[in-house]
Amino acid sequence: RGYEIGVVYMDEFLRSSTALVSPNNTIQIPCGNSSRQNKIQVTIPWAQRAPYWAKHYKFVLTNYRTVFESYCY
Repeated sequence: RGYEIGVVYMDEFLRSSTALVSPNNTIQIPCGNSSRQNKIQVTIPWAQRAPYWAKHYKFVLTNYRTVFESYCY
């Protein structure tokens, strides 16, 4: 399965940016591994550093059908 990872920045009122992605933001996990716990380690590239107005951020992960979110405050 293919997954795409992005980062969304939010201001103090939780208004958010669109999901920002980088060229190396996809990962392929074989279907045979679906019975195991899968983990993804994410590093925000320097070029995608937070804008001045951002107070929070979250990671979004999609398998092209469903979007999963992980909030970071």
